[in-house]
Amino acid sequence: MADKDASTPRVYIARHGETEWTKNGRYTGTTELELTADGVKQVKGSGTVIIGTGKLIDPTKLAHVFISPRKRAQMTFDILFEENDKQSLQAAQKISTTKRLAEWDYGLYEGLSTREIRALRKEHGLDQETPWDIWRDGCEGGEYATSLLYKACVFPAQAPQDVSTGDVSARQPHPRDSCYTGAEYARRKAL
Repeated sequence: MADKDASTPRVYIARHGETEWTKNGRYTGTTELELTADGVKQVKGSGTVIIGTGKLIDPTKLAHVFISPRKRAQMTFDILFEENDKQSLQAAQKISTTKRLAEWDYGLYEGLSTREIRALRKEHGLDQETPWDIWRDGCEGGEYATSLLYKACVFPAQAPQDVSTGDVSARQPHPRDSCYTGAEYARRKAL
């Protein structure tokens, strides 16, 4: 990162590596799955390229690392970061595991493929004219896209550390924040 950009806050999001369910297209929310051997290779490959001193993500310059409590997310973090970097971040209290980053709750659709979900919804008398769309229809017994957008917008505002100042705060999102715009766009698309 160029010095002129050093004070610009950035957010990096890392998706977990492959699991058995992601490999075969099954929706995975609350089920605890480990990474496959290929998933471990994926994460190692990404970590080698983007994480380290002088790379895109320099562990010495991170304000905080937030991790989902899911086993696959924890494994991904452990593989991405070198042991000495994890120890330094932990010693500086810059690592937090938070349920606020937990994956989508798919409810009745957990572990099912799109084809299976659409068949189940037809059995329940839903989607007689248009096929199920997770972004429009959500998940029976689980979450809807609007709750995920809410999490995505509110979490940064409630994060324990403000990345630009290091001050503990609970800033309210400004109406022009991109999350607000994204949530409003998704809400309008769903109508």
